Amino acid sequence: MKRFFVTLAILSVCQVARAADVNSVDPNSYILENYIQENKELKQIVKAQRQKIEKLTDELVGAKKDVDQLTAAIADAKKEIERFQAEVAELKGKNAKPQEQTEEPNVTLPFTGEETPLTMVKAYPKKFIGKTFIVIGCVKVQDYYNYKYEYAKETHISLSLDEIRPNLTVTGESMDLYVRREISQGLVEKINKNADAGLRFAVIRVKATILENRYDPEGSGIQAELINWQFYSKDKKDWQDWVISEGTAKPQNKALRQIKGR
Repeated sequence: MKRFFVTLAILSVCQVARAADVNSVDPNSYILENYIQENKELKQIVKAQRQKIEKLTDELVGAKKDVDQLTAAIADAKKEIERFQAEVAELKGKNAKPQEQTEEPNVTLPFTGEETPLTMVKAYPKKFIGKTFIVIGCVKVQDYYNYKYEYAKETHISLSLDEIRPNLTVTGESMDLYVRREISQGLVEKINKNADAGLRFAVIRVKATILENRYDPEGSGIQAELINWQFYSKDKKDWQDWVISEGTAKPQNKALRQIKGR
């Protein structure tokens, strides 16, 4: 019994000692522990943010390199385009064809006032059926037979005439001319002679007409019969005589005879 009370007394003393230890805890120590814990969490957050910043910085550096490479590529492409444009311009200059001038670029062609603009013939073709009209232009041989001249290759040479102004520039108007083979040799030889000299055409003053049996209202452009022509003189001041004499009793040009018979 005595031992029981001794044990109880010891337990009571221990409980009192524990209570005394709890009451003796330093509040500053508790705050410090909380601060340390919060500081660890903050360090982890800072570390994570720093890692994000470092990653974004690396990505930005990579993007800047890509932009620099793209800028350099654009600059190289621009230089290549400029080089190509220069080569094209040089090539055009070398291959330029005298489309708007004739054998003598300083010559002014003599116009007499008898010439008919092709725009008038194109606008009112019926008015020129059986009626001669005069046009000055650059003429060259072609192989075009269409509409009412579709089957005329055996009897006619096909020509293309580009109308020109007195200053030797083209007007933009043109017509298809057909000349009978029996009178075409001199003209074709002139065109071939110019071709040997580097020109694809001859400058002539033509007298043409639209034949009634060759007129096709559904046709495109002007198809006319060439009945006479003039070359300009050697001194480049006037036109030579008409190649086919219109005063002969039996002109070779059947189209001219047809006109005379009207």
